Amino acid sequence: MCLHESIMKDIEFHKYSRPTSIQAQAIPVALNGRDLLGCAETGSGKTAAFVIPMIQHCLARSSVRRGDGPLVLVLAPTREHAQQIEKEVKAFSRSLESFRTALVVGRTNMAEQRSELRAGVNIVVATPGRLIDHLQQGNTCVSRISFVVLDEADKMLDMGFEPQIREVMRNISTKHQMLIFSATTPVEIDALAQKYLTDPVQVMVGKASSPTTNVPQMLQKAPESEKVNTEDSY
Repeated sequence: MCLHESIMKDIEFHKYSRPTSIQAQAIPVALNGRDLLGCAETGSGKTAAFVIPMIQHCLARSSVRRGDGPLVLVLAPTREHAQQIEKEVKAFSRSLESFRTALVVGRTNMAEQRSELRAGVNIVVATPGRLIDHLQQGNTCVSRISFVVLDEADKMLDMGFEPQIREVMRNISTKHQMLIFSATTPVEIDALAQKYLTDPVQVMVGKASSPTTNVPQMLQKAPESEKVNTEDSY
């Protein structure tokens, strides 16, 4: 894959020796600059399948200065999912100096996010609504973005985020690479791909409509008084 030596160093640090199926198929496609529609079961390692190429993409561009907009944008449906993606980005960029990622989600201090964005970042991982808030306030811009990822795209559509996705994409340069990842492939995902992807490579791994057997799942019942209000997490 001819990955940057710092990325390889971090892969080795985390003791990853072999790519998963989705990683083995999607990473070379993304590194070659192609648009991609990826469908893989939950827990298949698809986050790293786009995180590694987008870090490599940033390293091939000029360094980010204060006031610059991001080079890469990742949109996720929920705050929790965005946090997981940010964690993965930091895992594979730990050896890089001056490589900055901003997490732009709800239920988090807006002023701190504003400060991070204005300082200049390589990658923004965001939920659609909070990103639009920052764009409307002039805290960042999307004019420099050349790499876009929609993760859990099926869930974003289910949650009604299609208008927000459309608003964000309207302001992004036409010269960008785009990856769409989804756990399922309803007709709405096909329509999304036709609208935003250019001659995409399609990668489908496993039984995409169900979780992988690699992930243990547990149901824990909680009384109403112990439940957390997650209304603002989106």
